[in-house]
Amino acid sequence: PAPASAPPPGVQFNSSNSTTFALVSCGTGACRALPDASCPDSKCRYLYSYGDGSQTSGLLSTETFTFADAPGARGDGTTRVANVNFGCSTNFVGAIVGDGLVGLGGGDLSLVNQLGADTSLGRRFSYCLVPYSINASSALNFGARAAVTEPGAATTPLIPSRVKTYYTIELASVEVGNATYKAPRQTPA
Repeated sequence: PAPASAPPPGVQFNSSNSTTFALVSCGTGACRALPDASCPDSKCRYLYSYGDGSQTSGLLSTETFTFADAPGARGDGTTRVANVNFGCSTNFVGAIVGDGLVGLGGGDLSLVNQLGADTSLGRRFSYCLVPYSINASSALNFGARAAVTEPGAATTPLIPSRVKTYYTIELASVEVGNATYKAPRQTPA
């Protein structure tokens, strides 16, 4: 069966309330970086598909994003990043339910790459996921806030992949019950 349309999101961005919102025109590098863009009216329109069959379409836009600084940072406690490209969705079909999606992969338009290119936040991010059964938000942090120091938390560095969108991790071992199995060492090609 075809995927059902998602219910309306709980929070919607109202671009008319912003003085820094802008639509992206077709001739820009950001529009050309999209895998499936069209320009019927000189504004960059996108169609993006996900692995589960979900699809979103809308207008490529820019906005100033504001991030909370790490505790103890100088200034007003925030880092503002102007002209961040993002998709202002006008249609979504699929099973994902939420107020929006964020790209953390290695692609040219991912939020991580946009922040890392021009800001003190760098390409550093972390997210700590609460169990699905708990009705609470998970933490997504950038820059200095991305340090994971909570007791019992596990971290691993991400290794860039040959495919820009994906990351890989180095698997050292796997524990099953009381047995530990070490991963075979691979020799560089």
